Amino acid sequence: MALDGARNFRDLGGYDAQDGRRVRSGLLYRSDQLHALSERDLMVLDRLGIRLVCDLRTAGERDQRPSRLPPRPELRTAHLPIQPTADSELARRLRDGELAGYRPAAGEPEPDTTAMMEGFYRSFIVDHQAQWCRLFDLLTGDESHPAVIHCAGGKDRTGVACALIHSALGVPRQTILEDYQLTNRIVGAWLAELPDGDPPGFIERIVWARRRFLMAAFAAIDQAYGSMDGYLQDGLGMTDQRLESFRRRLLV
Repeated sequence: MALDGARNFRDLGGYDAQDGRRVRSGLLYRSDQLHALSERDLMVLDRLGIRLVCDLRTAGERDQRPSRLPPRPELRTAHLPIQPTADSELARRLRDGELAGYRPAAGEPEPDTTAMMEGFYRSFIVDHQAQWCRLFDLLTGDESHPAVIHCAGGKDRTGVACALIHSALGVPRQTILEDYQLTNRIVGAWLAELPDGDPPGFIERIVWARRRFLMAAFAAIDQAYGSMDGYLQDGLGMTDQRLESFRRRLLV
């Protein structure tokens, strides 16, 4: 959806589930951060009737770029911070939203961004079950829809959140990967906004929605829980009853 201040805003609905039902449109949206929304954008969100915003950013990110939301009395925000492990300067800068302008020190090798990002995605899965469990609770609750789920870019943390939601709804994995990669339609605009204009290759490799990043999250699930069903049930406490309640709300 074309917003002035959020390029990666889109509906999670419309996809077929494996049981013959379909994900409802107009109930769940995913986005990048919402700090730069224009007056027109606020009117769009107001018309969509947004009642819940699930913000996956850290407190520092929220303080740096507080969300701008329509003044709807029924609209509430849930803070579900997902903070990946930062074991290098580049990882810390990426985590804290300070990626632009980073360059390795003289003589320092170019960082292995692929390994770093795959590590992030594994961390999203194994270190943040409490946040994902809370997310499912919120999205199953009354008066929580329509809802928006977002982080900073709407790709990594939001990508994993949406992959878990779509998986719980029975959307095929290939479709989930294709939905994840829709972010690549706006990567060129992101890169053009970086101060240097022509970022080094290792930074450019970070911002693309690469299948192997999300596959690292799936692999972490399979390794620790055996399957997505095992993760939903044993990792997030999604009983058969809770799963069916979630599906009734979001499938048609």
